[in-house]
Amino acid sequence: MSAPRCKPGDLALVIKGRQTGKTVSVLRAADKDEVLEAIRKVLGIRFADVANQGQLWAIDLPITWSGMGASGKSCMVAFAPDDNLLPINPDQQIKQEHKKEEPVV
Repeated sequence: MSAPRCKPGDLALVIKGRQTGKTVSVLRAADKDEVLEAIRKVLGIRFADVANQGQLWAIDLPITWSGMGASGKSCMVAFAPDDNLLPINPDQQIKQEHKKEEPVV
């Protein structure tokens, strides 16, 4: 599994799912049990699979999770898999642009 793209405090763009294009703040790392409990509370189901989601983040706004439980229901919870987010990091972008501009000697 690759290293997570996001970190707590990042502003990130949702790049997968129904909320593609939405901007969220990454609050903290979340564990699978915490995400499962949130999904269970919203849907009233006993089982949902988030085992293959990789790093999970608590975010400031709810996004849609589809295909939960045996019925494939959808719900909105304030958690997101790292793969669904693209961090917006202006400082990193500026550093990369400066590297490109350095003259080759």
